[in-house]
Amino acid sequence: RSSCTKAIMKLPNHLFIVFFACNCFSYSVDSINDLLLSNKMTFEQTSVNEVANITQISEGEIFRKNDVIRININTPFKEQYSINESHIEINDLEFKQTRLIEIQSLQNQTLLSILKLGFKTEDIKNQNPNSFSFNIDGQIVVVRYISNKSFSVDYLDNLNILNTIIFR
Repeated sequence: RSSCTKAIMKLPNHLFIVFFACNCFSYSVDSINDLLLSNKMTFEQTSVNEVANITQISEGEIFRKNDVIRININTPFKEQYSINESHIEINDLEFKQTRLIEIQSLQNQTLLSILKLGFKTEDIKNQNPNSFSFNIDGQIVVVRYISNKSFSVDYLDNLNILNTIIFR
């Protein structure tokens, strides 16, 4: 057989591999979005400052009702964030202080968009069946599929501190 015929015969195998890889990837992104956009989920954020040798853990929940997203931080500080279409209300429950931020005043609304709509496949880079990454303001964010009930998000913040958030 000619090399061209052999290459054509191998084509279905290559297409199957590509199709399978794409299906695994979209299953992971769809599963992560299903979890992220569910009515209730919990999270644990670990911030590791290697320079100061400090690790801080925050825990909380995310609730969705109608068009409002409510984020409760339970530890180490009690805070509540209510996000609707026009503003974010921040309540420091320990100091009994409330602040209102108009969403239009925020320069970057990428994180709000992800919280409201999930991850958009067109923004995703470096995908494989168990993880993908995307860029927010020059910072790389890595999302890892853990199971059908959890995923994690890793990023360096503006102080170069590694943050890992596990969502369940």
